[in-house]
Amino acid sequence: MEVNNGEAVGPLRTNLKMVLEEAKEILKRTMKMTYDTRVDVLRILFNNEPIEESDTIKPHVILDYDKDANVVGMEILNASKRIENPRAVEFLIAS
Repeated sequence: MEVNNGEAVGPLRTNLKMVLEEAKEILKRTMKMTYDTRVDVLRILFNNEPIEESDTIKPHVILDYDKDANVVGMEILNASKRIENPRAVEFLIAS
């Protein structure tokens, strides 16, 4: 490994830069879920696209859309009254 003043140089620096860029892209596409106990809101973000518009589709359920009208997030208001345990998460991948 070639290091100059504590910094990677040459091919190592290029590889690290590529890995960091790929990690940033993965984080943009990663679904995130948060539950805010102070306001009792469960929020699910399907990706990190900026929200351009939001619509209440049913009482206490809000969908968020990006500039192309794709669903990018969802909020459930008063979540503890609508979900058995908004703090519990089960993650499954069906094949």
